[in-house]
Formats: sequence, C-alpha cells, structure tokens
Amino acid sequence: MKRNILTLLAIVALFAACSKDETTTATDDKNITLVTDKATLNKMITYVNEPITLTGGTKATASINLVAIVPSAIVNGVKLSASSTIIRNNVAYVTYHERGNGFGGSLRAYDVTVPN
Repeated sequence: MKRNILTLLAIVALFAACSKDETTTATDDKNITLVTDKATLNKMITYVNEPITLTGGTKATASINLVAIVPSAIVNGVKLSASSTIIRNNVAYVTYHERGNGFGGSLRAYDVTVPN
C-alpha cells in the first residue's frame, strides 16, 4: 500500500512540466476534444524507467521506480494542473483542472508499461 502511494505521488509530481498544445480532433460536442493521432499521443510521454530512493526523517527508506514523465495538459491555451491520478493495469488515469476563476479540464489515460 505504501509503495502504491509513493508511486502515485511520484507520478503526480511529474506533471508540472511545460508543454505546447497538442493536436486534437473535435467531436460532435464543441466542448469536447478527442486526441487520436498516434504520433501526437506518443509525443505526450517520455519513458525514463529510473529507480528513485526516498529518504526522510525516519530510519526507513523507500524506493520507487519512475516509469515516465508527461507534460501538463493544455486546453484552449491554458496550462492545467493535475488534480488526481490513479494507476490500474499499467494505465495511469490523470484528471486535470484549470486553476483560478476559469473553467476547464482534461482526462488522460497513459500506458505506463515499460517498453523493452
């Protein structure tokens, strides 16, 4: 359980990187966009697969594996903040929200299977 929490914490911390707005495909609803271009999707994730050892005020240390780094989502030119992350079956589901008085958000699913 503690390892899952640390992994989740590490992934959430990685979503602070900058990025450019991605290519999107409009759906029937003008307020929803769906990114389906495989080349664009592949640019959204950088696999690193590096071990990270966490040390702190306690005598015990924890080790987690940093699998990938992804940039923050951008919607209508506004950089969003990650608000929730959950990992199930090697897929990281991340929700994003717009900070401040604006209204916007995003949901992304990332395949975090370590490539060979």
